[in-house]
Amino acid sequence: MMLIKFSQTFQANRYIFVCMILAKDEQKIFFTNFYPLLHYAAVYSGLVPEGTVFDVFLKTDLVLHAQSRNAIFQDKDLLDDYASDNARFLNKRLPSFVPALKKAIFSDFIVLKQEKQFGIFMDRKTGLFYHVGAITTPFDEVLKFMPGYCQTALFNFNNRIVWDGLAIQKPKELSPALEQTLLQKYDAALKAKKVIELL
Repeated sequence: MMLIKFSQTFQANRYIFVCMILAKDEQKIFFTNFYPLLHYAAVYSGLVPEGTVFDVFLKTDLVLHAQSRNAIFQDKDLLDDYASDNARFLNKRLPSFVPALKKAIFSDFIVLKQEKQFGIFMDRKTGLFYHVGAITTPFDEVLKFMPGYCQTALFNFNNRIVWDGLAIQKPKELSPALEQTLLQKYDAALKAKKVIELL
């Protein structure tokens, strides 16, 4: 499996991320809310020693960041504890960020296609289709295989679904027959208005 990096530079920390195609101000809001949470999750779950400062965490490898993301969805108490421990910080940032993550879907997806405004994702567990914001770099420029398999989290951000940017992709392409079948299922879901655009 390949861990896909963030492709845009978050200048405040001189660190490279794979991100969605957000406006510049939205990018800053996303990163300044998501990465403190990942840092908290890493300490909370024992992935890094207690007392590890944020800037040090940012410079750790991407695998650790993905493990921190996984911890968020593996421990139901983590988000509540984060919100409680950081209430003043969150009120100054984006109060809706943690509630949005509580509705997140962390799963294995098939990324079928890149359209102008979104990527088409299908949850392999449920068969449901999602329109996911590609807000900085198109998905087909970030993912090595398109269409292809990808493990990530989807959640609401500024009235759209986005991915979390920490994409683990299996080095496997879809067969043309499977791709055609899934695109037909997507077209049927689209006509039936069953494609999900907000969680």
